[in-house]
Amino acid sequence: MTPVILFKTETFEITINKIKNLADSKLRNSFVIILSIFKTADIFRREAVHKNGCNHEWHNPD
Repeated sequence: MTPVILFKTETFEITINKIKNLADSKLRNSFVIILSIFKTADIFRREAVHKNGCNHEWHNPD
């Protein structure tokens, strides 16, 4: 199975455990997919939770 299919059909924990056993040639692709998933989740979170701005001090340095 490809990393994309694993992420679409399995839980995150199961997918990560299976990715660890993939051939080295598929590890880079898996890493890029994981980063893309986190990027999408972060964009969604920022638009949903922080749509009126963010007050965390580390996002607003002086």
